[in-house]
This record gives sequence, C-alpha cells and structure tokens, in this order.
Amino acid sequence: MEHKVAAVWTRVSTGKQADNNGSLESQKRICDEYAASKGIRIKEYFGDTNESAQTEGKLYHNMIEKVAKDKEINVILVASYDRFIRTGPEGIMTKAYLKAKGIYVVSATQAIDPDSAAGTFMENMIPRYSTIRKQIRNTSGSCLHTKLRITSTSEVHL
Repeated sequence: MEHKVAAVWTRVSTGKQADNNGSLESQKRICDEYAASKGIRIKEYFGDTNESAQTEGKLYHNMIEKVAKDKEINVILVASYDRFIRTGPEGIMTKAYLKAKGIYVVSATQAIDPDSAAGTFMENMIPRYSTIRKQIRNTSGSCLHTKLRITSTSEVHL
C-alpha cells in the first residue's frame, strides 16, 4: 500500500474505560502518533462514548458505510483491535468485507500483518478472546468462574 489514508475509529463503552486511560482523547492521540510515525494521513475521525462492542451500533454502521464508499480511505486505524468491535463473527465478517474493498483495519498498539496467514488468524482470534474475557468477567461472581490465560506459546489455560 503506497498511499495510506485513514479513518480513525475510537470507542468507549463505559465511563470506567474513559477514566482508565481509554478515553476517546487518549485513543485519538495513540492513533495520531502511530499515523505520524508510519506516514499515514488521517482523513476523518469517527467514534463516540457509550458505543457498545456487543452489537454493531449506529455510529459504527455509519462509519463502515462511509469508509466503504470513500475511494481514498484504505485504512481504519484503531488504538486497539478490541476498540473496533468485540463480537467475534460480526467483527470477522466486517473485516473481511472491508479487506475485499482494499481497506485494512490496523491497530496502533498490536503489530499484526493482515496479509499473512498468522496475521489473519490473530485478527480473528482477538475479537473472540475479548468476547470470552467479557463473558468471564460478567460471571465472576458465580462458583463456575474460570480464569482464562493465554501464554506466549498460545496454550489456553483454564
């Protein structure tokens, strides 16, 4: 990709996230710094607070629709992949739709090659891991609570 032009997507679903260094401003700053270091021109910013990752919300749909129609934008830049969307199947299908149009979702904090088999695998695993992590967090009060830890060797420990 010779000329990289990005739309930045920021999302905060709770006030707690905004207070814990996950604010829209900090996500925007992370994306701006990454773009400057990689020669990516940012054309537009999208996102808002209280935009859930459990279902694709109105702001998210508007951004996808606008970016897909824009012939210049070829990158959706996010601070972290879990800021894009957390639900596994929808996120995977949306990324595939965008990739077919020549638009890549790029994380400023997670270096993944989206054109490699390993990169595609990781892109697909991140939203699934985030979904599982949230489900575990939501059931932490039950006796069935299990902690999930993924090691650097990609083993899953329950």
